[in-house]
Amino acid sequence: MASEKSAETLPVWDDASSTGESALLVPVDIKRLLLEAVKEDGLSRTVLDRPTRGPSVLLVCPTTKSERSLTFDRAVEYLTEAFDNGENAFVDCTFEYIPETAERRVYLAVLAPCTAPDILHGNAIRKLVRQLAKFSAVHKKWTYALLALVAALLLTAATLFYSTRPDTRLIQYNVGDSIGPKYTALLTPENVTEWVEKHYDPEKWFIRIDDQALVPIELMDEQEWRYQEYLAKRYPEKAELRDSGMWYNLDFLSDPNNYMLPTDKEFHRGHCIRALRRYWQAKETGRHVCPWDIDYLHMRHCFSMLEELMFPPGPRAVNQSDVPLSLSWRTKSVSILYV
Repeated sequence: MASEKSAETLPVWDDASSTGESALLVPVDIKRLLLEAVKEDGLSRTVLDRPTRGPSVLLVCPTTKSERSLTFDRAVEYLTEAFDNGENAFVDCTFEYIPETAERRVYLAVLAPCTAPDILHGNAIRKLVRQLAKFSAVHKKWTYALLALVAALLLTAATLFYSTRPDTRLIQYNVGDSIGPKYTALLTPENVTEWVEKHYDPEKWFIRIDDQALVPIELMDEQEWRYQEYLAKRYPEKAELRDSGMWYNLDFLSDPNNYMLPTDKEFHRGHCIRALRRYWQAKETGRHVCPWDIDYLHMRHCFSMLEELMFPPGPRAVNQSDVPLSLSWRTKSVSILYV
């Protein structure tokens, strides 16, 4: 738990904030924080104390309706588990909240690592937040969602590249006993040039379209190549960004508008199916390619999304135009062996 002195000296943002008050380190009660956040008109943010892994920042804001929105209680459960049991990883969800005297609203919640909260009110962050506010004012439809998402990325970038502690430059995932990397680093305008100059060789690295993971080519198997070729044809804008090298172009990265690429509902669903297969392969072989391929919270999110899609509420709809389907019923008993 944060000390009283810490709570007085660790504001997230000051006058650069567009809405809400400066956030402080507080005892963690995710449900209470979400209830307080939905009462605000805009972006709400709070730095949460993580004694064993450093602080995280919780961002909550109104957004447009999402087909994969969680209920309020499920969002509380998901974020609480991510905070209590997960490593310093970026997690997000949308959830619905129905006030007693108002219509249903949808909110975006982002939980991001923030191991150096004392630097988040610096001049560089203030300038970037002002730029985001100016950008979002022009694109009002995406104002809150963009501000929250990109602000979370900025907080992560600030944590990784402004902290004086070397071990905070990486985000750690819980990979258990699986053989493979445990850490990942977010490439941003502040560090991408240096990383590309030191490490990048197009003959040795490949970017997966569905999760933008930069992986060694020798770890790509035949099945992964087949899926990535399919995604490149279905989403040519994403493939062009990758293949042209714009992902490390500073002019491109400096404009948040460039991050918004055409997509469809199937993109996220397809990613989750692919992610679950990567997880299964990692469990079967004991080896993984990326740390989030074996991350429990990542898999939990994908299962939740697919379950809500495949198990809709209410009785099955029956339309006369539907082709009748039947499935044979065969009762099977689990064998019980007695010694």
